[in-house]
Amino acid sequence: MKCQKIPFWIIFPLLFPLFAFSQNLPIQTTWGDTTLTEKLVRVLPDGEELFVIGHVGPDIIYQRLGTNHEVLFEATYSYDDTDDVELYPNDAIITEDGEIVIVGEIFHRSSENLSGLLYKIDKAGHKKWDIVFDNSGENEADIVNEALRSIEQTSDGGFISTGFTNNPTQDAENNQAFGNNMLIQKMSPLGLSEWTYIIETEGNAVGVDAKETPDGGFVATCDKQKEDGTYNVYVVKLDEAGEFEWELDVENPNNGGCKDMIVKENGTIVIVGEMAINKHPEFDIYVVHINPNGELIHQYSIPNKADKVDAGFSIQAYGEGHYVIAGYGYNEVSDQTDIILVHTDGYEHVFDRRFYGNDGYDIGLDISLSPKENRFLIAGGSFHQGSMQFILIEDEILPIPLATEMPAKVMDGLVHYDPLSSNIYLNLPSTMNGLVDYELFNHVGQ
Repeated sequence: MKCQKIPFWIIFPLLFPLFAFSQNLPIQTTWGDTTLTEKLVRVLPDGEELFVIGHVGPDIIYQRLGTNHEVLFEATYSYDDTDDVELYPNDAIITEDGEIVIVGEIFHRSSENLSGLLYKIDKAGHKKWDIVFDNSGENEADIVNEALRSIEQTSDGGFISTGFTNNPTQDAENNQAFGNNMLIQKMSPLGLSEWTYIIETEGNAVGVDAKETPDGGFVATCDKQKEDGTYNVYVVKLDEAGEFEWELDVENPNNGGCKDMIVKENGTIVIVGEMAINKHPEFDIYVVHINPNGELIHQYSIPNKADKVDAGFSIQAYGEGHYVIAGYGYNEVSDQTDIILVHTDGYEHVFDRRFYGNDGYDIGLDISLSPKENRFLIAGGSFHQGSMQFILIEDEILPIPLATEMPAKVMDGLVHYDPLSSNIYLNLPSTMNGLVDYELFNHVGQ
């Protein structure tokens, strides 16, 4: 892999007009080369430092930003000296040793095959190592497509990732329709494979996110194709050795999928993505809660405009039981698709919905909580001045509403407290007959 450092004085004149040089919020910064396609996939705040990872043309780009999001340093990473490949980052993390690991895929133009990529750099932009995953055999016909979509460092210092793999040659020989199998990849601290778990399905299945769980195992999410060709969310739990524990098909009559996941300290899994409503092609932001045993707690969509498309791409926990979600959504004011920020409590209450962007299509791909109190950062892409460019937003999270300000909401099959009336509701199925015993506990188990 080749790393090319670009002196800041060359790119500064192009960036100057769109930078905000004050701490008045929001700070929205758009920059890039108008002749190339560019997006940020991750923003990585680390104390007083701020880093972003994205792609520019066929290469991965790494930038260190200043207080007002001005570019202080930049490096691009390509694959050797060939023009035959394109690199696409999908996720990145800051590791325990203070360096950065990027995960993604390599697209080989001549063969149209994909390889998974793990790439480590230090904060100065120097390459430490890279690992390519493609499960290749000795013959060209044995080449297997592979892509990695997420990365998290595990408690043993290694990494867990998910994505997909397939063998297009084998599919053709067996007259099978083209499809992907979900892949879960455990790696050592040096990025070497320790074990691989593959879930084969009759349709298409693409791993989206993988996390370590409080019990030392791993959970991974997937967009899984149903018999009718539409998609639902699939979740699988493995133990620390990569052995199967449980799986869950999050059944929904509509078409949708997942984009991001968090695992809370108590093991609860919260997933964000997109879901169509009533079999319409349009999507809304979609949230799923699953308990540590693989049982569905609830799923719901956050509606916007019935004939427009919204999607959640990234989620962060904020406060006790609250979440901030970033993605894209229809903005009635601008009459276009902009970056959306939604603040919810996971029970269909929406406390805040804001839009950001420029004069074209905008998408938020990642949200991170800023080290600055009550602030968030959203990274993504903005169609501006004729091309997709980098965009970064910094803004304030509004205070969590008091309980008395929360709207009442009754959820099917759940106990719900209405703070306005101080009543507790238990919504039971209308088909239930006879007497049923229920016990009600408070938040400390009393």
